[in-house]
Amino acid sequence: MYDTKPLNTFDDDDLAHAANHCDPATRTTNPECRQLIWLPPGNPGGGLFSTAADLVLYLRYNMDTPPTLCAEPKLCDLYDALPIIHQRDESAPGGGQELGWQTSVLASGEKMTWNNGANGPFLSVIAYQKSPKRGVVLLSNNPAYSGQKLLSAAQTILMSAP
Repeated sequence: MYDTKPLNTFDDDDLAHAANHCDPATRTTNPECRQLIWLPPGNPGGGLFSTAADLVLYLRYNMDTPPTLCAEPKLCDLYDALPIIHQRDESAPGGGQELGWQTSVLASGEKMTWNNGANGPFLSVIAYQKSPKRGVVLLSNNPAYSGQKLLSAAQTILMSAP
């Protein structure tokens, strides 16, 4: 993912496109970015910011098949790791846990694989199903819109897509 990086490494172009103009210089004074203070650079549990394009690339990488991905060699480098990444680690009623992914069973009976992220007031959900092949990336900076609401919206989109 080309544009995924910690906040302290943003260049001028990144800063110009950052949500609500969050940057290292204003993250203590910008009320919407103040919550990001706890995200230290390089924190493996958070602190990375991605563009929508990177989230779509990550989604595509996980839900696609090698022939279309391998048209761009960089996208094939870790393809052999996907069976390990998507091995069910833990089961729960209605879903399970994979390495970095959650799974749920949609009302239609189809499996949905999803991941959500939250950096302060910014939320994201990426979700897909393999059959029929559908995917969705949702982003929000609305504090009234919880991660659960975003996940519910992703489920609705996947079930209603043609």
